[in-house]
Amino acid sequence: MRAITMRRVGLFVGGWVLVMATGCPDREMARRGPEFAGEGFATRRLPDATLTETRAATMQVLRQRFRIDTERSTGSMLVTEPQEITGAHGQARLRDWVRSPNRHRETAIVRLSEEPGGIVVRCQVGIERFDTVERAAFAPERGDDRPTATPSERAGAASPRAREEWVFVARDRTTETDILDEIHLRITGTPPGVGTPP
Repeated sequence: MRAITMRRVGLFVGGWVLVMATGCPDREMARRGPEFAGEGFATRRLPDATLTETRAATMQVLRQRFRIDTERSTGSMLVTEPQEITGAHGQARLRDWVRSPNRHRETAIVRLSEEPGGIVVRCQVGIERFDTVERAAFAPERGDDRPTATPSERAGAASPRAREEWVFVARDRTTETDILDEIHLRITGTPPGVGTPP
């Protein structure tokens, strides 16, 4: 009886570990960090600008398109909440990157760096696709004749388990450029010209 009880405890702990490992979309995002690692940033240099005024301008620009994630944002980094792309807002841009009926969303990250002579603004807007992946949860094979405790343990070797997750698709470089242009306009009072450092 004690052996069977310990076996049940082991199966329960194993199942809990599996659930925690697969996680949810928000946990996946938190684990990999606020930006889409390795995907790069669009960069703009603002001579003679200060961190305070640049952050204020960036907040205003981002709020025209997104909601700011106050918990993940800092004094030198602004992160937005994911915004689902729907209707006319996203269809024209989506055709450039994705060809599927799945739901899509965008998240923007702007980093501000103080450097001699001004501020460097780095912007990344990532597009993600919502996917549902079926995975097989395998039950351990038994080599003895002990009775199974529950109907679920008697169910076969494998059963499908759906995992929902947001998968990175591409950067929205058009929106990145638009955001940097608007920040530049708010700081300098003039639109970026040909001589503006990239």
